Amino acid sequence: MAEKQDNPPVLSVHDLKVEIDGRQIINGMNFEAQRGEIPGLIGPSGSGKSVTMRAIVRLLPSTGDIRILGRNYAELDREERVATQRKWGILFQQGALFSSLSVLENIEFPMREHLHLSSSLRSDIA
Repeated sequence: MAEKQDNPPVLSVHDLKVEIDGRQIINGMNFEAQRGEIPGLIGPSGSGKSVTMRAIVRLLPSTGDIRILGRNYAELDREERVATQRKWGILFQQGALFSSLSVLENIEFPMREHLHLSSSLRSDIA
């Protein structure tokens, strides 16, 4: 996958494959996201949206090349992964949300934990 050196994608996925219990869920997915873009995964229930996200952030085993901020995520050590994870925000639906918080508060939660932002700026971002 060719990348422009002056503007590499913030996320690059090439030939992503995920198999669960012998069943091919994702077979050769490719896409890129540039800085400033807000990509979305859409599809009916069971089509692999959450599996795709879990594979990208290495919560599920997969094959293929996943680069985040220009670096191969699989090759990062623990400290580099944690530093990288602080640069993104991911929320999964249902069980991964805090039931005692509103959707807005769930989105703001990692910003409260890791960033020094005013409540109005957090709210605007969320």
